[in-house]
Amino acid sequence: MGKKKADPQESRTMLLGFVLRESAEWDLQQFTTAFREEWGIALDDSEAKGDTLVATVDGLMLAVSLMEAPIPEGEAEYYAQTNYLWDDAVEVTKRHRAHILVTAKSWGERQDVAVAQLFVKATSTLLGQPTSLGLYANGTVYEPEFYRDFASMMHDEPEALPVMDLLWFGILKRENDNVIYTYGLRAFGLEEMEVLAGKDVDLNEVRMLLCNVADYVIRGHVELHDGETLGYTEEQKLRITLSEGIGLDGKTLKIAWK
Repeated sequence: MGKKKADPQESRTMLLGFVLRESAEWDLQQFTTAFREEWGIALDDSEAKGDTLVATVDGLMLAVSLMEAPIPEGEAEYYAQTNYLWDDAVEVTKRHRAHILVTAKSWGERQDVAVAQLFVKATSTLLGQPTSLGLYANGTVYEPEFYRDFASMMHDEPEALPVMDLLWFGILKRENDNVIYTYGLRAFGLEEMEVLAGKDVDLNEVRMLLCNVADYVIRGHVELHDGETLGYTEEQKLRITLSEGIGLDGKTLKIAWK
């Protein structure tokens, strides 16, 4: 259904997000304590500088840093409009007065799943702290409860990949059809995907298809190519086409809907 890159070591995985805060007051030690209690991971905060911590976790880098100002130029408020699952996204986002920059990245060999899990664990813990309003990432603002709910799957299934926290599944509604697209795969060095679906198609079904495919390509760093097909049964063959994006800039992979 796709081929891995010839030399994945040439690329590094880095994920980035901004936890929006209603107040610039933040206790770094409280975060490291909560992170250890929630995920069983101890972060060495002895070398923290002010409100910035750079730690190493199983060979991966995790950085968190408080910025005592809102995201500039109303950027977060603008992208909060894309969250069709959270009615109050824009109004809540307007209340943020500071933000915490979160970065997770790998060194050496590509470790997409490990980086993804570390990033979600850190941002989820931060979203559970007082005065955290949401996470600005992947062209949207995630609701804390929504995000933490999907992150919690890693408590019961350590190998789980919370794709709904790693990507945003946007919807572009047009006169004759809808376009459902991923936002976030490029951070993993992969092409974003789009599905053109009729007006009567269940968008949740399409989103689940994209979610399953995204899980597959992230886990194996699998590149899908123009002209290939994919499917989850012997009969299902969904054709893949690489062309200019509809809901996104640049080239995207179009998956033909049944």
